Amino acid sequence: MNETRVVIERIGERYALPNDAFERMLRRRDRKQRNQRVAAATVAFAVFVAALAFVLGGNPFDRSERPAVFVPPSASNGDITFVSDEVIDFSDDLSDFGILFVVDPAGGEPRKILDTSCPGETTSCEGVGIRSVDWSPDGTRIAYALFGYPANIREREGIYVMEVATDRVHQLTSCTDPCVFQDDVDWSPDGSRIAYRQTDVSGCDAANSFDGSCSIYTMSPDGTDRVKLPTGSAVDPVSPSWSPDGASIAFSARDGEDWFVYVMTLDGSAPTQLAADLPSPEQTQPAWSPDGSTIAFVAWEGAAVGAEPTGLDYENGLPFKLWAMAPDGSQRRLLTGGCCFVGGAGFGVQGPEWSPDGTQIALMEGTGGSVRVIDADTGEFIVIPGRPTGPIAWQPIPIP
Repeated sequence: MNETRVVIERIGERYALPNDAFERMLRRRDRKQRNQRVAAATVAFAVFVAALAFVLGGNPFDRSERPAVFVPPSASNGDITFVSDEVIDFSDDLSDFGILFVVDPAGGEPRKILDTSCPGETTSCEGVGIRSVDWSPDGTRIAYALFGYPANIREREGIYVMEVATDRVHQLTSCTDPCVFQDDVDWSPDGSRIAYRQTDVSGCDAANSFDGSCSIYTMSPDGTDRVKLPTGSAVDPVSPSWSPDGASIAFSARDGEDWFVYVMTLDGSAPTQLAADLPSPEQTQPAWSPDGSTIAFVAWEGAAVGAEPTGLDYENGLPFKLWAMAPDGSQRRLLTGGCCFVGGAGFGVQGPEWSPDGTQIALMEGTGGSVRVIDADTGEFIVIPGRPTGPIAWQPIPIP
């Protein structure tokens, strides 16, 4: 210490430092040493926390919005399925909606996997179309809903399941009076139930003056044990989507003439309306992400209350936007938008349909449009090959 003082005093004589220069230097030295000790302790603690978080499967320093508990995907991405026909022709109501194709979203040509044939017959049913389609969680079966004319095939309208490996088809339901059609099929995550929408008397939408009534049912995959879902005060529930844990269902229902997203648990709790500031004149078609963190949905422009459709009628479609939000309605963000590829007797926007790994969303723009594959984080998209005319689905490939 004395030698240090001598050196400082000599330097001070040369440069005329203040009288307290030595004490100030010592204080800086002590402060630097103290800061180094604090920094070392902080780094050690951070390393400990990070190591603990790594063991537990998380990252405490990642502030991005994501599930509180990371859920790894249970399946990888298979083919995208879409309804179409070899020829798109609007000269009749049904000729363009009777064949199922699959296509690899990474590229390749669509392949036909189902031509809607009547069970027990070798020829296809004239005028039969597919209203809805969904894959089983193990990727081996497809549930789909048939509709069509003439009246002599009404008993064949309903929900079917096809075993893809054998092409065997089983009719689960028969849509007869007062049922006018069944669709919106959605397989439960464990494969034990199929949810679907049934419309009675007439359509429950504005195009049919809300004259009919819509309800959500669930049933076993063999068509037994059908149960009507009690949705409380929600009017005309449609488009069911199971949560990944199977404990809740998101669906679309109307309040007056406007449609919203609702979520309800299956323990009898009342449904909750989400995104109340986004009324839609058409069903919102919610879809739950595989990790349970997000619900994607469609909001059509031109809501019934306080707004008019933007120069387009219900037959030709309305502009739409695709949104994503947390299951409680928070963290809402806009992913993409589009307009109106419907025409004639076609379908409006079909989807959203989550990829099995939860990173992408498929959306069919409407009959005459294309299938977009959208990045679930950025909203950027690519267009896959094919000429879709109707509903879409994404095949899961279970991870061993």
